Amino acid sequence: MVVSPEPSVIVSLGLDPDRVTAAMRPPPEGALYHPHSNPHFDAILEHVLSEGGQAVLLPRTSEQAARYRKPGVAIPERPVDGRVLLATVDLTIGAGGTMTRESALLGTPTYTVFLGELAAQDAELIRLGRIVDLRAEGALPSVERRPKTTEPERAGRAEEIMDVVLRTVDSVAKESS
Repeated sequence: MVVSPEPSVIVSLGLDPDRVTAAMRPPPEGALYHPHSNPHFDAILEHVLSEGGQAVLLPRTSEQAARYRKPGVAIPERPVDGRVLLATVDLTIGAGGTMTRESALLGTPTYTVFLGELAAQDAELIRLGRIVDLRAEGALPSVERRPKTTEPERAGRAEEIMDVVLRTVDSVAKESS
């Protein structure tokens, strides 16, 4: 199933559909695989806002929701269709894994600031240029409107996604044997 951008999702969150919009997922603070904070994520959020962008921030905890609530940042009060959101925004910045991977595979310019050990599929998506690695101190994303994709570009994405998944699984299987 091809997911198409839907600007009304941005409007429904009280944001301006004519401004650059980033979907942002904060770090999984306190998780066993990521027990520390990630101040670089906070700096990147400030960079997006200072460049005239706005953000749809999907917090993991109520503490994160309170910390990141500010002008230019929408924190959904109820669930949002994640695939439609990621297909609609101009860029995605993730400090975790799943949402970052999904965004990259949908063709949205995607950046990672995850500080834990990269999963094999993340490394492959970085190698393919589908995810940009912003983990280095001072690395910042481009805050700009993304070009609109055409139907034929989106239609070929399912095959590309399957190819990435199968290559990654094959690679990991070969390494473990």
